[in-house]
Amino acid sequence: VQERKYVVSEKKKLNPTDLGKVTNQLLTTHFAELFNTEFTREMETELDKIETGELEWKTVMRQFYSHLETWLESSSKNYSEIKKGLVEEREEVCEKCGKPMVVKWSKFGRFLACTGYPKCKNTHPLDENGNPETAAPNDGSAAGTEELGNCPDCGAPMVLRSGRFGKFYACSTYPKCKYTKPYSTIMPCPKEGCNGQIFQRRSKRGKVFYGCSHYPKCDFVTWDEPVAKSCPNCESNFMVQKSTKALGDYLYCPKCKHKITSAGSTPDANEQS
Repeated sequence: VQERKYVVSEKKKLNPTDLGKVTNQLLTTHFAELFNTEFTREMETELDKIETGELEWKTVMRQFYSHLETWLESSSKNYSEIKKGLVEEREEVCEKCGKPMVVKWSKFGRFLACTGYPKCKNTHPLDENGNPETAAPNDGSAAGTEELGNCPDCGAPMVLRSGRFGKFYACSTYPKCKYTKPYSTIMPCPKEGCNGQIFQRRSKRGKVFYGCSHYPKCDFVTWDEPVAKSCPNCESNFMVQKSTKALGDYLYCPKCKHKITSAGSTPDANEQS
């Protein structure tokens, strides 16, 4: 499910993506029989009978696929209606042609699209709250980065977009200009001699990690979110955020394993020896 982008791993928890939510909605609506508890119970009973030799597995599978083909055929006939059901009307108006904007879906999630398509191909990515992501701020509000109001290559406005590995800034004239820049800065790179910035990224499996903007020249990477706080035990120039049921949220030093919880510092066993 992570490889197909239905969920993403964040702080050791699996959270559904927009794609995962709409897939769940479609399956439970149009393949309700598959998620019916009675159907599941009957299948488990038949599997038990196959194990004991009371039923032939080919017979059971033949019956199942017969039902599945019927459901798939029904969904195929209603494809247009199903697709229309995913379109969400919005109050926004296209700034290019004046026609209403609607929410549509792609394999990367929801986006705002002009109803004038294909004559007007104006689109906007949506943030996690469903709000349009517009031009990048021109006030340096993205911490640790230079102003992102205009593209340094061609001078056109920069916009915030969403890709398979997370959010990023891109030139609004793409594909004419392909300039991009990472979305948000966590902190300066803690690796000695590096003047890069640490950004949140996503692996091919959708898992969040943190890496340096100077990669591959700088190979700093961590699965835990780094914090620009020196370790009081070994004076390492950064710690990372962790969370467990026993300790709650706490800071952890990858170098000496020192912990700082809400109750105060907790030395590692190696520190006490």
